[in-house]
Amino acid sequence: MRIHLNRVALAGLTLLSFFATAHAGSVVYTLTGTGAGGFFNGTAFTNQNFTITGTANNATVATLSGFPAVLLNTTTIQIGANPLATVLVSPYYIFNLGAFMPNLLAFSDATTNIGINSFQVLSGGTAWNLTSNFGPGVNSFSNSSGTSTNLGVLNINYSTATFTAVAGTSSSTPEPGSFGLAAFAVSGLLAVRLRRRKLVVRE
Repeated sequence: MRIHLNRVALAGLTLLSFFATAHAGSVVYTLTGTGAGGFFNGTAFTNQNFTITGTANNATVATLSGFPAVLLNTTTIQIGANPLATVLVSPYYIFNLGAFMPNLLAFSDATTNIGINSFQVLSGGTAWNLTSNFGPGVNSFSNSSGTSTNLGVLNINYSTATFTAVAGTSSSTPEPGSFGLAAFAVSGLLAVRLRRRKLVVRE
């Protein structure tokens, strides 16, 4: 019985370690700006604040279309007082396009077509590796984009924006399976603790 509980404890510790590291390496990329104009679901807007947020739960850099890129788990867009919208383009990435144009970063699909499903910013990021804290970088690039969201198609023009990345954070909710792993791990550790207490009382 003691051997069995020790195995449960070992499994618990292993799973706790996995649970702690499964969401490591996360990065939140944020592009915020003012004075934006365009159309959202066919409705015109002008001089609006906006925030585009992309979250990568595992910020592993790959090379797509010749550029460093990180796959985003979720990307949301806030335009003024409009409801928060979620980008439906999938897969969706954050790109370092410095080899194409110095200091150019972009939220984009795998094609990296400028102006299509893409939000760009010139922010001094030629050497950024996309997996660590950087910014803020101030934008001097005006962009127009047509992007599909759950609330309709967004076309936006902006010329004032700031880009930042914060590593080690994630706005996502752990999957139910992760909670199950954690519960199993804790139960194994508790079982060993109770077993040891019983042995002390008997002695």
